[in-house]
Amino acid sequence: APDPFFMYVAFTAPHWPLHALESDIEKFRGNYDGGWDSLRGVRYQTMIEKGIIKPEWELSGAFKMQLPEKEKFTPAYDTLNGSMLDRWRARMEVYAAMVHSMDRGVGRIVNELKKSGQLENTLIMFLSDNGASHEAIYAANLVYGNDGEVGSPDSFESYGYPWANASNTPFRLFKHWTLEGGISTPFIAHWPAKIKPVKDTTHVAHIIDLMATCVDVTGGKYPTEFNGQAVLPMEGQSLQLIFERKENPKRKLFWEHEGNWAVRDGDWKLVSTYPCAETLNQHLLELFNISEDRDESDNRLDKHPEMVAELTQAYQAWANRVGVREPLSLKRIQ
Repeated sequence: APDPFFMYVAFTAPHWPLHALESDIEKFRGNYDGGWDSLRGVRYQTMIEKGIIKPEWELSGAFKMQLPEKEKFTPAYDTLNGSMLDRWRARMEVYAAMVHSMDRGVGRIVNELKKSGQLENTLIMFLSDNGASHEAIYAANLVYGNDGEVGSPDSFESYGYPWANASNTPFRLFKHWTLEGGISTPFIAHWPAKIKPVKDTTHVAHIIDLMATCVDVTGGKYPTEFNGQAVLPMEGQSLQLIFERKENPKRKLFWEHEGNWAVRDGDWKLVSTYPCAETLNQHLLELFNISEDRDESDNRLDKHPEMVAELTQAYQAWANRVGVREPLSLKRIQ
C-alpha cells in the first residue's frame, strides 16, 4: 500500500490582486454584462431551485437593518458607461477566470490521485477561508500603483463591494464581519471509500474541526508537548460523525475579527458589529435564529433578553480564555 501522506494546498486565487491568463479571461467575456444586482437575483433563484437555501430566506441587501443604502458603497450599474463600465465588467470576468484556474488546479491533483490508484481512500477537504472580500482596491488607489488593463500583470485591483455582494448571495456584508456573509464558506468533503454521496448537510462545522478530523481519520495522536513546551489542546471536534451521517454533538462556536464578534449555540446566533462606515458608526447587536432566518434579516434581540445575556456571557468567557484583544483603533461600546 502507498505510504500515507498529507498535502495542504493554499491557492492564492481568487484573492486580489485580480490576475489571470488571457485565455481564461476570454471564457468569461460578456458573462456579467447584466450587472451585479441581476447576477445576485439569478443566483438567489438558482440556489432555491437546487435546494441550497430555503425559499423563506429573503434576498437581503448587503446593507440591511440600520445599515445605510448600498448605493453609498456600490454605484448603480445602469449609470456606468464607457471605460468605467468596461473596468467593472472586467473585474468580475477576471475574478471568474481565477476561480476557473483554481478549479483546474484542483482537477490536476484529483487526476494524479486517480492515476496512482489513491483517490478512493484519500480524504479531500475543500473550503475557502471566509466570505467574499469587499475590499476596494482599484486603479485609482495609488497606494498600489498602476492602472493597466484589469487582469494584466501591470494592474492591481479587487472586485469590490458590488461583485462581492453577488458572491455572497443571499447574505449580508462580507469578510471582516461576523454576519453570515463574513464567516460562511463552502465546504466539500470527498472520500469515496468512507463517505456516501450526498448533496448537502445541515450540520454545523468550523475550521477548527479540520485538525481534529485529520487526527481522527488517520488514527494519529495529538501531542501534549513539543520540545519541552506544552501544546494547547485542540478546540475542534472530528467531522467523522458527520461523514457517517450521525448526530453532531452540540456545542457553542465563537468568532472574533477586528472587534466584530459572534457566538452560535444551536440555531441561535448573537452578532456584535463594531462601529464603522457601513453601520453609520453605530454599534449593532443582533440576535438571529439561523435555521429560520439564515439571511439574518429578523433581529430578535428584544424578544429574547435571557438568550442575549447567556450568549454574551459565554462569548466574554471564551474571549478571556483565548486572549481576544480589542483593536486599538476602536473604542469599546458599553
